Parts: sequence; structure tokens; C-alpha cells
Amino acid sequence: MKLVEKNIFSILLFIIILVGIYLSYIGGYGSDEDTIPMIGVYSNFLNGNFMTSRFTGNPVAEFGIGFLALNFGSFVVNLVTFFLFLSALIVIVYLYFNKDFQTGLVFIVLALSNPYLFFENLEPIDYAWALFFFTLGLHFRNLKKLDLSLIFFAISIGTRINFVPFVFAAIFLFNNDSKFTFKKLTHFIGIIFVSGLFYLPVWIQHGLGLDWLTAGRPDSDLLSYLSRFTYKTILSVGIMQVLFVLYVFINLDKKNFKIIKNYKFEIALILFNLLIFLWIPAEISYLQPGLVFFYLIISKLFPKKYIYTLILLNLITWFININVLKIHYLNKSWCSPTVATNAEIDLKIKKGYIFDFLENRSKIECFIENFSDEYKEKVRSGSPLSE
Repeated sequence: MKLVEKNIFSILLFIIILVGIYLSYIGGYGSDEDTIPMIGVYSNFLNGNFMTSRFTGNPVAEFGIGFLALNFGSFVVNLVTFFLFLSALIVIVYLYFNKDFQTGLVFIVLALSNPYLFFENLEPIDYAWALFFFTLGLHFRNLKKLDLSLIFFAISIGTRINFVPFVFAAIFLFNNDSKFTFKKLTHFIGIIFVSGLFYLPVWIQHGLGLDWLTAGRPDSDLLSYLSRFTYKTILSVGIMQVLFVLYVFINLDKKNFKIIKNYKFEIALILFNLLIFLWIPAEISYLQPGLVFFYLIISKLFPKKYIYTLILLNLITWFININVLKIHYLNKSWCSPTVATNAEIDLKIKKGYIFDFLENRSKIECFIENFSDEYKEKVRSGSPLSE
């Protein structure tokens, strides 16, 4: 990469980080329905009560986000979440681009330019937390420090339980080492045991039953599941971006394409992520781990000019986007759950993701209706939520 190009991407990364910091400051407690319950888990625990924010709960993130929200307010918890995501990308650069930092820089900008990876990690939610601990697990496994990798892999599962298959892929395929050994098996069993301790309270609360492991799925037929899965997976990358990536793959030099065989772990992780999303095609952000490693493979395979084009297409969607479907919802209102009933082709230009992010700041009102006026005021102002 020429010096001018390096400077351009350094400046672009600096600007994106500044935008992330600013949006963390004005973002408040976000627009995700799980944030307030997550904070409530920590608050209730301090009062001697146990609860989970969702089905399984996500203990590490519940306590981390809850602690920061109660003691420091929304800006700090948003900022920590954002920098955990950025740190995860930096760890990946260290693992995969150690001798080519310039390409690693482009990878970071590519990942941050994706609106779902950028804007969703400016809110107090657990995606970035789990990914950060997972990448630390990869880092220490790469250094052959298996005891430390066990700890961080276990913490990642304690943050989001759906990281179990990702950890499985890491144990058996990372560094292109697909040889099955008893040591790998015992290491994975050890990780499951340690991470399972995070979920011991909810297991006891459910009478040692396993019904808490079943997440709520949309009540739909197979065709609806496949439609949601396909449409949302395409949206996670971008409609124009998907077409562009397919074009590049078709015209990719065979020498470049052959190195895909060196990414068994990364491809397995992406496939596991897609299978999880097929099981419950709800929030697009469920695809975040797969998206990050998808961009990693692209950064390794694609010539630089194509990566630059992909970054540009991503950034354009921040401000202006293409809508191809008009989705009809059941009794849709600002605060009601979005239950899609059907869809029709409706090609038009719409506003970009940054405007959606700003408009959705007021959605937090939907999740604090039953709280005291004092608590509501603290949430609205982004203040620490301690009593």
C-alpha cells in the first residue's frame, strides 16, 4: 500500500472512531429492548434477588453492563462496548496481519464501515463483549497458553451462550489444525464445564431442567423462516455489497481462491453462525461474529481495489440506502414487537443507517414505561442508574 493510501485509511479510521465516540456520548441507553433488563439483573443481584434478562441470560455482560450503567452512566457503558469491539478487531489484526499491518488497517476500516457492526456496538448490548473475550481466547491459543485460552473462551460463552459452536470450531480447527486429539477434546470439555458455572444459578432456578436453553422463536412456517433468514442475511452485508462480492468471487484469480482452504476455522465459524441464525432469524446482529470473519477472509482474498469499493459502498449506506421490500407488520406501532406478516417488492431509495440510529434513541421510552419517574429521568439523561 502506498504511503498516501496508508495515510488516507489512518485518517478514515480516526474519523470513524471519533464518530463512534460522539454517538456513544449522545446515544443514551440505546434502543435495544434487552438493555434495561440486563441492567436490572445486576441491580437486582445487589438487592439479593436473582433474575435473567433473557431465557439463558448472559451473566458476564449483564454484570459488566449493569455495573457500568449503575456507576458511570450511558456514555461510559457505550464507550466501553464500542472499544471492546474495536479491541476485538485489533486482536484479529495481530493474529492474522502481524506482518502486514497496512492490510490489517484496511480490514478494521472495512469491518467498522458495516452499519450493523458499527451502530449496533454503540449501545449497551453484549455482542462486542462476547467477541472480545473470544478473540482473546484465540490469541492465547495461538500462543499455546491453553490455560488462559480456556478462561477467555469460557468467559465468551458466559457472555453469549451461542458462542459454544464458535469455541468448538476454534479448538478443533484454529490455525488450520484439523487433527482430532484427546487433548483438544478435554480442553473443550473443560471450557464447557467452566462456562457452565456462569449459568448455574439459572439452571437451579429452573429446577435443574433445561427448558431455559430454548430461545423464543418466531411462530412461523418453514418458508417464513427461510425468507427471514435469507433477507436478513443479505441485509447484514448490504444488497449492493452482496452483488459486488459475488461479482468479485466469480472473477477472482484462481491462485487467490485456492487459499480459502487455509481458512477452515473461519469458514466453520461463519457456517455455525448462519445455522444459529437459521434457527432463530431475529436480530441481524446475531450475525456479527460471522460478519467479522467474513470480512477477514475478504481482506485476505480480494485485491485492494475491490476492498476499497466495498468500504465505499458500506459508508454510502450510512447516509442513503436501497429498499427492495415493503414489509407488512402485525399491529405495528413504535413500541410494539415487529412481527412481519408478508412482504412485497417495493424498490426505492431511503435514508441511511445513521439517521435510523439517531431516530431510534427515543425508543428507550418503550422499555421504561413501568418504572418510577426518577428512574425514567435518569435513563433519559443517560445518568448513572444507581439508587
